[in-house]
Amino acid sequence: MMMMMMMMMMMMMMMMMMMMMMMKHHLNE
Repeated sequence: MMMMMMMMMMMMMMMMMMMMMMMKHHLNE
């Protein structure tokens, strides 16, 4: 159970980072 929670948190963080990067790129263009 703990492992699953950690994995989910990591995935969410990665997704957020990716989204932020994409938004930044779009804004710069």
